[in-house]
Order: sequence, then C-alpha cells, then structure tokens
Amino acid sequence: QPVRGLTREDFTVREDGREQGIVGFEARDVDVPAAATAEASRFGASEVTTDNSVPAASPGRVFALLIDDLGISPPVETQLRPALADWIRNRADARDEITIMTTSGDLWWLDVVGRGRDDLLTVLERVRGKRLEDSQRSEAMSDWEAYRILFVEDGMSPERAETVDGPNAENPRGAAGVRLIGSSVTERVVQRWFDAGLCHCVPYDCNLPRCFSLVRQTANSVHERWRRRAESVYGAVGRLSRSLEGVKGRKSILLVSEEFIQDPSVDRPFRDAIDASQKANTAIYFLGARGLTGLSVYSVARGGAEGSLTRQSVPTRQGDFGMLSAEQGVLATGGAESLADATGGAITISNDLAAGLERMAVDSTTYYLLGYQPESPPDGKWHDLEVDVD
Repeated sequence: QPVRGLTREDFTVREDGREQGIVGFEARDVDVPAAATAEASRFGASEVTTDNSVPAASPGRVFALLIDDLGISPPVETQLRPALADWIRNRADARDEITIMTTSGDLWWLDVVGRGRDDLLTVLERVRGKRLEDSQRSEAMSDWEAYRILFVEDGMSPERAETVDGPNAENPRGAAGVRLIGSSVTERVVQRWFDAGLCHCVPYDCNLPRCFSLVRQTANSVHERWRRRAESVYGAVGRLSRSLEGVKGRKSILLVSEEFIQDPSVDRPFRDAIDASQKANTAIYFLGARGLTGLSVYSVARGGAEGSLTRQSVPTRQGDFGMLSAEQGVLATGGAESLADATGGAITISNDLAAGLERMAVDSTTYYLLGYQPESPPDGKWHDLEVDVD
C-alpha cells in the first residue's frame, strides 16, 4: 500500500556506501476520486460526465496494456476483453493516459481516458487471440515441456520402460502398449503420445527410440514457435518503453499473456527489453490470463493425431498432476516474473483480473522521485545505489 506524506528528510541515498545529498525531491500523489469511480461502476461510463481539462501540475497516471495476442487462445480472449474493458470503463481515472498494443502489431492506440474512453473500448473489442488451442494441436506439448526436453533433458535415454501386453487397468483395450517408469518431462510426454496413439505399438515392439526422436522433433518446432513469440513480446516491451521515455515519472506496462517461460536462449532480447524499461522508468506487470479459465492440469495433456487417426482425449497420469500444476502456476510464467522483478512491477496469476489491474494502478498513484549529484563524473562502471526510508 502506498505511504503518503513522506519528505526529503525521510530518505537516505548512498552510492557505493557513501551517503549522498538529495538535491531533487518530488512527491507524486495522483488523487483518484473514489466517488467518481463508484458512480462509474454503478451507472456505467456512458452516464458519467468527465472533464479532460487537467491542470498541468496534476497529471494522471500512464498505463500501457500490452496484450500478447500471439500467446492467448480464443476462449481466454473472450473472457479477457470484457475484464479489461470493465476496468477502463469503471475504474480508470479521466486523467489516465492509456496505450493499448498487441504483440502481433495489429493494434496500437493511445488516448487519455477523459476524452477517448469510447475509442479505447472500441480498440480493445478488436483484440483477437491467435494462439491455437491445445486441443487443436497434434503434438499436445506446452512451451515449458518443449524447453525442458531440448535444453534440460537432451539425450534422455528411453531404457527405463516396460512393455505392457494384454488388458489391464492402464491398458483396458488389451493392445500392446508401453509404461514408462521414469518421471522426467520427456518420459511423461512420450507416455502421453503412446496413450494417444501418436506413437504406435505392435505386439512385443513399441519402438521407444523412434517415439523419443519424434517427441524431440516436435519439441524443436514448439520451441521455435515460442522463441518467435518471445522475441515479439520483448521487442514490444522495448518499443513501448522507448515511446514513453520522454514522459516524466513512473509508467506502468501491463503484459497480458497465458504463459511466459524463462528461457536463456532468448537472453539477448530479454536484456534489451529490461534495458529499455529501466532507462524509461517503466515498471512491467504481468497478468496470467490463463487464470481466467482456471489452472487446467489437463490443458497440456490432451490433443490427438490428425489424418488417418481419430483425435482423442489424452489421459493424464495421476503422478503428473503435481508437476503440471507447478508448471502452470510457477514455471510457465518464470520469464514474466523476471521482467517484473527487474523493473519494479508485480505478477498476478488468478481469475481476479481486477486485482492485478488495481495493483498496477495503486503503485502508480503514489511514489517519490529522488535526485542526487554523483561525486565523480561518469566512468562507465556499475555503482551500488541504496535508498533507505525511515
């Protein structure tokens, strides 16, 4: 929660352990009228009169909604748009400046809420999720699984398995099958492919090496698709930050996507995005849109083959539920968490979209700008900077 009323004397600034004199101090406190917000919520934006004649000394907040339409599926998008629209309609202040941008580049719109609320809502209505649903993908593999298979478990041996013959609890149809003993991600996906008929068994021969090879080939395709999307997201963060660099004070970018993993193979675009964000003083927040549909532990364990085979549901092994939940709750958003940590934002993964938006809005309402004059001229080296508050 923001702490108001602090003065210059409440802060201490140190560079390399040496206390510095604070020569510039500004307390920013954007007062968002609670009454107007409640009225908008009750009657709707169309019945609330707003005034965009804002005094220069009292600017509003600066927000950017970066919607990763390449990483959002149509079912999630249909729930996301109304939630974002409701916040703009009922919670945004008339003085707020809002940018709406998609990572595909299809949309980019900037306006002040007081004069352009209807236009912002119209642009938001045009957002479309472009990510194929898992049930429409023949490989049934998540971004995180593909990364893990390629970069963590590369060369995994298929020896830890046993062939299953005849009907039993795990193979009720009685056909020849395979049961992998290990619990690695690679083995889990291979097992899923056998269960779905994506890998074939004949009596006494399930050709495990071939199925492992097919899984790795698909992991390459999935990871390449993810890599292109990650570069689009990082590039968009950089462009947004640079466009806001001339705006004084704190700016907030809300990245909305279903998942965004931590992947060292796109480290350079990741660092470029952070560099642009820090130079422009933009704080990046992440909203896990998959939370709108709940943490679906079966979402990466379903799919089917196309062509001569009939698409079918793929059962999830009981031992996989814990790992799948961890992936969607933590691992699948590791990259977004790193962005938030490096820029002073926060991350929200839940079906309460308003909570994540309000966290960003509150952080932008009250903050302090401190300035000091370094003792020595710039030397191109890193220096430790500490700010203490009473």
